[in-house]
Amino acid sequence: SILYFTGIILTVVGLSIFNKLKYRFAEIL
Repeated sequence: SILYFTGIILTVVGLSIFNKLKYRFAEIL
């Protein structure tokens, strides 16, 4: 289940990046 493990990693990384961008966008506003 390498694809399953990779999917979990991509999800975690995606959420962390999304949170960082959200905080930066909040600072701009």
